[in-house]
Order: sequence, then C-alpha cells, then structure tokens
Amino acid sequence: MEPQIQPISSGIIHIWHTALSPWKNKVEELKAVLSNEETLRMEQFVFQNRAEDYIVSRGVLRIILAQYLGLTPKDVLLKTHPNGKPYLPGSKLQFNLSHSDGLFLYGLTSGTPLGIDLQRVYPIANINTIIKNYFSPEEQNFLNSVNENLLQDLFFAIWTAKEAYLKGTGEGFQHPPNSFTICHKINGLLKYELRGNLNSTLNNLWNIREIHLASNYKAALAVKGEITQIQIEPFPPLG
Repeated sequence: MEPQIQPISSGIIHIWHTALSPWKNKVEELKAVLSNEETLRMEQFVFQNRAEDYIVSRGVLRIILAQYLGLTPKDVLLKTHPNGKPYLPGSKLQFNLSHSDGLFLYGLTSGTPLGIDLQRVYPIANINTIIKNYFSPEEQNFLNSVNENLLQDLFFAIWTAKEAYLKGTGEGFQHPPNSFTICHKINGLLKYELRGNLNSTLNNLWNIREIHLASNYKAALAVKGEITQIQIEPFPPLG
C-alpha cells in the first residue's frame, strides 16, 4: 500500500486533531485494528468511557501512522518503551499523542523526539497548592503576579508545556516538574524556554510551542531540534 499522506521533512511538524464524536459509531471498527496488547489494555478499563477513549486514541493513531507508512492500520507495529512511550521500531517517524475531554491530538516528526500535551481548561479548587508543588520558583512568581481571571488559562498553558517536554524526553514525572522552568515572562509576554537545573546544552536543543485548537483547551508541543514549520490539520484531512 502506498503512503497517502505527504512525508515529513526534517524540521517540519505535522499535527492532527480530531474529536470523539465522528468516531462514536466506528468504535467496533477501531477496536478491530488494535493489537492484542492494546486489546488487553482496553479490557482493563473499568469505566466504559475510558475504554472508548483508549480505543479511539489508539485506533486513530494507527490509521494516521498507516497512511504515512503505506500499511494497513492493523499492520502498524507499535512497541512501548519501559517508560510507557509508544514508538515505531526501525522507523524515522516519531510521534506522540494526547487526549482530553473528547478531543484527540497527534504530533509527528521525522528523526527527532517530540512530546505533545492537551488539556481542557477547567476550574481547579486547589490551584495555588498545585502551583507551589509542581511549578518552579520563577513560574510561581509569574503566576502569582497575574490577575485572578488570567490565572487558570496561564496555569494550563504552562502545565501542558511542561507535560509536552517531559513526554518528549520520555522521563515523565521521574523528572520533577518543579525542578526546571519552561515558561517565563519577557517584556510582559509569556515565553517558552527551558531554564533552571537542566543541562545548558539540553536547553538549546528543545523547542516549545503553544498549539491553538479551541478556546477551552490548552495544548503544547516540545521538539528536540529546530522547528521550521508546524502544520495543524483536522483528521481525516479535509477535501
């Protein structure tokens, strides 16, 4: 089978997004393309909506990857690193995925690690405690200086940026999120840039970008290497 999506060149990021609703009546079709391992994991979910989210998340991922690789979705070989991050063995194509409250996000690059994170914005009762425990002192100072009506949006903007970076490195929360600064303020504007306890060489290698999808969601992308272009499209592609 020939690839159906344009290959990814170095420095270019492809981001695909889709909602849960178009796939609601295709859950059984998506379930059929999952691997035995994925099916076993799906069966472990106690709540039906969690299982459905997993089926759509992994099923659509397989459809997307298959179109890049020229395979059928069922034939896409996915492995999982010990840290839980899925990957394509022997392929330059690298990817990451995230979903939140009915929205699914997929990021793909060629030959370089990336992480992507998505979160619906919602009120958090103990937001100040979370900021104190999970954000660096510089980030805390920044968030403590903003108006209350801006705090929630900025919290999720920084949180998704941190998550995207940690997913990109594959470390997850093994690397304490309060041990590095990923967002700070320059001339009154929020800027993504790694700082703090990380190795200075690493700081220059990772690029962080905010992804704009919907007003009630925050999303971020972290890529190891230069970003020359980001293409954001709905999936399936329009036209």
